[in-house]
Amino acid sequence: MPLDEKAPRANSKEDTPLENLKAGIHAEQYLRLRMDAVKDYAIFMLDPQGKITSWNQGAERVKGYRAAEIIGKHFSCFYPEEDARSGKPQRELEIAAREGSFEQEGWRVRKDGSRFWADVVITALRDPRGALVGFAKITRDATERMRAEEARRELSVKLLRLQDEERRKISRQLHDITGPVISSVLMNLAIVESDSGALSEDSRLALREAEALARRCSSEIRTMSYLLHPPLLAEVGLAAAVQWFLDGFSQHTGIRAHLEAPADLGRLPDEKEISLFRVVQECLTNIHRHANSQTALVRMHIRDEKLTLEVIDRGTGFTPEFAEGIGIRGMRERLHELGGNLEIASTATGSTVRATVPIAGRQKAAESAAKTKVRLLLVDDHEVVRQGLASLLQGVEGFEICGQAASGEDAIREADRSVPDIVIMDLRLPGIDGLQATRSILKAHPQTDVLIFTVDQSEQVLREALKAGARGCLTKTDAGSSLLSMLKTLVAERHPHPGAN
Repeated sequence: MPLDEKAPRANSKEDTPLENLKAGIHAEQYLRLRMDAVKDYAIFMLDPQGKITSWNQGAERVKGYRAAEIIGKHFSCFYPEEDARSGKPQRELEIAAREGSFEQEGWRVRKDGSRFWADVVITALRDPRGALVGFAKITRDATERMRAEEARRELSVKLLRLQDEERRKISRQLHDITGPVISSVLMNLAIVESDSGALSEDSRLALREAEALARRCSSEIRTMSYLLHPPLLAEVGLAAAVQWFLDGFSQHTGIRAHLEAPADLGRLPDEKEISLFRVVQECLTNIHRHANSQTALVRMHIRDEKLTLEVIDRGTGFTPEFAEGIGIRGMRERLHELGGNLEIASTATGSTVRATVPIAGRQKAAESAAKTKVRLLLVDDHEVVRQGLASLLQGVEGFEICGQAASGEDAIREADRSVPDIVIMDLRLPGIDGLQATRSILKAHPQTDVLIFTVDQSEQVLREALKAGARGCLTKTDAGSSLLSMLKTLVAERHPHPGAN
């Protein structure tokens, strides 16, 4: 609606104070007409104390009050009772007065008592001298948008759950079906190899290559199965599963990844452990693809019944045109469903993704672990292997490392000193080898169990290990879930006995 061209103009040289006043009245009338023409927004004015001084037709449609009913009343009548009692309306005015405006979404109340989801903007109004003269308040009914967003979020969460379940099924099929088939192939190749004397040199070379390819295939399938659904999550919890993932991530990408987690993290509900593990997976994938960072830190800490998980890199940060993709939106949906939230902070020197979830009522490690932990002795002549085992076992409920040794002689002495429940024993050791050390330890400590941990995958090694008294034999390529599963099996089968103090 154009302004009346006959109205006096305030910038004319012939304007008088009376004409300026008339121009102001015309401008105010024009503004009110424009406000009344807006039907989808509640637009009204407040005095500095929060009392309503104007009311448009959109406000009547959205809130249900006629102008004669509401003008002069305090705007707190639009808030739920609990918000009004807490002083929320006054705090919003104070923020608007201090910062110039206030924006928020929240519940509001109509005249008939029904609630609606409101998108609210409060703007402070000041005179030319800067004195506060009131507030302009614009409210839009966003209930339909909010409900549509909730429906979208519920659908997204259902899809994520179905995705997790499908991953679990595929992982189980890879492990239960494909794994045994590959093992059978390897055994058949071993039979052929035993008669390889009758083969030509080219045939023997092809046989060795076939065996190497089968082992590689077996390793890749096992890794894929664990990435789809890490059995470590169900067996020993979040910290051990994340440590396993970081070890593999560092090995494949060359990015140094490190975990900091509280010793008393304990176990969380399955859906929280899965969701937080997926956050770590998504973040590390993004770091590898986009961050150009040489390091990655995963840090967990507990405060005020909340677990915060941070993934930190020292890369290039997000570009200005960064837009959240499906992966980040999926992380948000997972955490929102658990009552948590996701924050992303980025600078030119790196990024931090912070996931927070409530963990009230969690089972702490100290509460869920057995009163007497199973004591482990780690024996390997390579320090990096011992460190890897220690990292894998760190925080695993029911176990503690009571000692380490780098040779057969050291293993025997350490077993005499600490009297471990289980010894994880390498075979190829300087001086006394693993089998000799196993016999000596079991002779002195018959209640101790020994698990052979070696790179040798031949059946002969297994037979010799069992003959020496070991309870089992595991290849180093099966470290991770298989090792922890075997340790748990040994614990379940053994007769508990107190370890030495």
